[in-house]
Amino acid sequence: MKEEKNLGKMVFKDYYDSLSDVDKETVRTLILSESGMSYPTFYYKLRNGTFKPLELRLINKIINNLFKKQIPEESATFINEQFNEAGKMIADIKLENYACIK
Repeated sequence: MKEEKNLGKMVFKDYYDSLSDVDKETVRTLILSESGMSYPTFYYKLRNGTFKPLELRLINKIINNLFKKQIPEESATFINEQFNEAGKMIADIKLENYACIK
């Protein structure tokens, strides 16, 4: 199961690596300007596959707007799974905090 998630994390990196140098620069510039992420942070997250769910949604939106393409289906599924997991974690934390207050 963990291996499947690691493969899903690499999809954007593979897609990014397949772009021309001009397209890479365009995508990177838009991601950096819209997310506020620094240049070294972008490459760290790209190399390690550690983009957060909202960052992946932004990346998908940028790619869709630029190239009218979507990130491959398995990546979109992975993004949705990560987003849902993050939502569940937040809900659990809120429940725990609420239980502590009572």
